[in-house]
Amino acid sequence: MKIKDIIKAIGIAFLGAILVNCSAEDTQEVNDENCTLKNINNIQDQEKRKNFLSECQKYKSEKGGFVPSTNRTW
Repeated sequence: MKIKDIIKAIGIAFLGAILVNCSAEDTQEVNDENCTLKNINNIQDQEKRKNFLSECQKYKSEKGGFVPSTNRTW
C-alpha cells in the first residue's frame, strides 16, 4: 500500500506542476513578429524562453524559412 500511495502522490504533484506551467496568461502567440530575437530575449523565465524558441523554430520550418542541415558522416 505504501508504494501505491507514493506513486499516487508523485502523480498528483506532476499533474499540479503541469497545470501551473500551462497558464494561459504567460503564453505568446507564435508569429513572425513575436519570433524575433528581441522579443524572445524579453522572456524572463529561461524554460519558457526555450519552449517558445522551439515553437518558433517549428513555425518557421513549416513556413519554409528554416532548412535543417543534412546528416554528414565524418
